[in-house]
Order: sequence, then structure tokens, then C-alpha cells
Amino acid sequence: MPAMDDSSHVLVVEDDANALSGYLEFLEAAGFEATGVSSGADALPIALRHPPAAVVTDIMMPGMNGFELATALHRDLRTRHVPVIGLTAHWTSDVRERATDAAMRAVLLKPCVPSHLIAELERVLEPGRDSNPGAPARNGVAFAPARRDCLECGLKKGMMLQDIVPSPQPLANTFPYICVRCGAELTIPPPPSQFPRI
Repeated sequence: MPAMDDSSHVLVVEDDANALSGYLEFLEAAGFEATGVSSGADALPIALRHPPAAVVTDIMMPGMNGFELATALHRDLRTRHVPVIGLTAHWTSDVRERATDAAMRAVLLKPCVPSHLIAELERVLEPGRDSNPGAPARNGVAFAPARRDCLECGLKKGMMLQDIVPSPQPLANTFPYICVRCGAELTIPPPPSQFPRI
């Protein structure tokens, strides 16, 4: 068996076998080394023994859930640096707060579009790739269910949702987008049929 390239190794944790197979297939097609397991309890010792470049985990799983896995990884010095991306079918303010507490770097809405997951992995693995000096700081947990074209610089699918963090004026019915090239900002209401209110 060839040696694993830790710089591109992604550990995927998903208790649905079909979904896990799909994630592994498109991650490998995108050039990542991907390993899949079906539970947080199985993922933790693997990650501690061979820290991956990133972890992608379902949040709601029996036994050790995604929040607990992310917390355990963040508390261990061997894996504190490993970014964790959570996947959930239910986005709420509670999920946002728990993901922030667990030091997750992003949360994506399921069903997860492959290009969105790839984009988030590239963002967390190469922090400078999606930023520029004029862009607002990216702190907290990112929520990126979709990308949009930038009307300022014309970059196709170049606007992604800014990190959503608690604030004195919570975003109750809008989502803030930022262009990864020019830093242009756009705030739009979410499609009511797709995104719940926060």
C-alpha cells in the first residue's frame, strides 16, 4: 500500500454508507487522499495516530457525534491544528453555537454539493487562497451552502458566504456573501424553501 500523503489526506466520518461512499468518490476525483469511517469513535484513534490534513464529519451520528469528535480533536495537541468541517441537514442557531464551541472551521448543509465541500476544504487548507488585504476577517464558523457570481469583478462562483458569528444584531433573515477575489460584499435573503431562519 503506498504511503499516505498527509498534506492531502481527508478523514471522512459519516454513518450513512451511501453518503460516505459518495464523499470518498468525489474527494478522490478532486485529488485528495480520502479515508472513510462510520463513527466518531472509529475516527478519533485514526486521526490521533495519523493526523489528517482535514476532517469532514456528519454532525448528528449515534455514539460520538460530530461536535464531540471535533472537540476531542481540538483538545489533543496532535490534532489541534486539523480543521474540521461539519455536515448537517438542520442549520439552527444551536448548531452554529455548538460548532463554534467545538472549534469547527465550517458547517455545510446536507445534501452537500461536491463543489461546495471541495471549495471549503481548499479554503481551510490554504487560508490565504481565498483572501486579500481588503477583505473582512474570517472568524468563527463558515456556512457555505452556495456560491454566487461576483457583480463587481466578474469572478464566476466567486462569492461565498462569510463566516457566521454571534453578534449584537444577529442575521435573522439574510446571509452575507463576500467575493474571494475582490472582497466585495453582498447581503441577500436566503431562498425560504432551502434555508431555515437563524
